[in-house]
Amino acid sequence: MAGVTLAGITQSLMRIAQDAERDGDAANRSVARAALMDVAKLNGLVVDRSENVTLTHTISGELLSDEEWERAYATGRADPQRSQI
Repeated sequence: MAGVTLAGITQSLMRIAQDAERDGDAANRSVARAALMDVAKLNGLVVDRSENVTLTHTISGELLSDEEWERAYATGRADPQRSQI
């Protein structure tokens, strides 16, 4: 195996991908695809990102009036009881 460097790991993964593609069956094509994706990630061409979001909710012992609730949370959708004709 090549040395533990970016170039060495990339070279090994490319060799794995080429060997797998040469064999040609579905399982080996999957191995080749995975090796190529590893090369792309290792070399910064593909970046996996995730976002952690922390929400804090404060619960009050007091209820909001209808007007306060509408101001804070209304989405602009019509009230079904008010829209009856």
